[in-house]
Amino acid sequence: MAKFSLALVMVVSALAPLYPTLSETFGVAMPRILAGSVFLPAMVFGAWVWSRTHCFAREWPVVACILIAWVGLLHAGNLADHGGLRFAVYLTIALPCAAMIVENRWWWYCAKTFTLASVVTLGLLVYFEYEARNGVLQWSTFRLGLLRSEDGLDRMTDPNRLGMQFAFASVLAFILHLRGEATERAGSTTARSVKFSLAWTVPLSLGCIATASRGAFAAWFVGIGMLLVWGTRKLPTSKCKGLLAAFCMLLWVTMFVWASADVTPWAKLQERLGGSERAGLGEFGGRTNIWKNAIRVWWSNPEYRLIGTGTGRQRLILGQFDESARTDDRGVLVRSCHSVYVDWLLAHGFVGLIPGLCLLAAMMRRARSLDIQDGTVNRQAFLACMLVASATLDVWGQSGWIACGSLVLAMLSAPRATGNGPHTLAASAGSNRPISNGRYDDTVRSRRPLQRVGSWDTSGKLRDKR
Repeated sequence: MAKFSLALVMVVSALAPLYPTLSETFGVAMPRILAGSVFLPAMVFGAWVWSRTHCFAREWPVVACILIAWVGLLHAGNLADHGGLRFAVYLTIALPCAAMIVENRWWWYCAKTFTLASVVTLGLLVYFEYEARNGVLQWSTFRLGLLRSEDGLDRMTDPNRLGMQFAFASVLAFILHLRGEATERAGSTTARSVKFSLAWTVPLSLGCIATASRGAFAAWFVGIGMLLVWGTRKLPTSKCKGLLAAFCMLLWVTMFVWASADVTPWAKLQERLGGSERAGLGEFGGRTNIWKNAIRVWWSNPEYRLIGTGTGRQRLILGQFDESARTDDRGVLVRSCHSVYVDWLLAHGFVGLIPGLCLLAAMMRRARSLDIQDGTVNRQAFLACMLVASATLDVWGQSGWIACGSLVLAMLSAPRATGNGPHTLAASAGSNRPISNGRYDDTVRSRRPLQRVGSWDTSGKLRDKR
């Protein structure tokens, strides 16, 4: 039941950007509080696990940031005002989910579920675009993900949000493929069960490009680039050649199909990067003006500088200072900061800045140390993808953060040993270092072999037996 609840979290998080379109298509409008109840089983199962499992989700910078978000919600004055409660809840749900992943070594399972669910999301999005355009797809003239309601008044999907999700999913797909290859080289008897096809990376990457989201494209470029340059260094020459050949073949076939159908999803992105919309590139699509106004709001009041505006209230205050503000469902002017870092600073001031910087440093340090231990760059690539996306996009203000945040917190949890030996260093499956007699040849010098246990395990079943 706990495993199913985690799978439900991954699937719902992946499909969440299409929820308004699905509701309109099937004529079923579910209240937001009821829609969020699908995450309740994972919270129930994971709460006790989080309280007793040593993982990165229990590190003090993580807990401090969560507490600041809830205290900031009380400071804002209204628990349900302008998404503040939703923001705090989404941040909190990632903790018990990550703890369950670590405790049961379900990282591979959850990452695979989220990746495949994102592929389904991409397929549904293409189908809805096809129907909206009366059977004609001309992506050179519009962005993928700009679906509108039947009356044309409301925008149902956000290309930036979808592009961000496809960027994360494509990087995850590549990581799963590389880890499957590494597990096979390690001589695992269950290598067949943890193989993951490289083919899923191509459509997800093209889906990210087709949204023409510059922030999402930058995040995808950094994550995939790190995996291509550093993630394949330890692979044998034959594997590198096969990987390159397979990737090029899949990309060539995909581009041939798109071009033969007179569909060019990269044209809109090229236009936004170097064409008619190039002038806005230096201003990050107008975001620099928003950030300037956010800083102006931050300096306008000593209280804002010290403790911020409060969780959720920063968008309301910024809406009063920014000329591009829009009215929400309640008719109130609001303005998103379009940056996790600016949003956090405006909402929590110097009080939130210190633990926020500590969390950022702890995540980068942990990702690097664990990757060095494993001889990979997987954690750093996925974390870099998320940090780049956070610079220009509201990453953790959406339900998709629950899945991605859980995976990030779980993969940053140090593996633990369950052997009877005195040493506690254990490693994850998929490392590029040779494994012999149940331990790493070049790390631990122990009289007794260790078992590999940790969230970074590929299937939860891989153990080195004595």
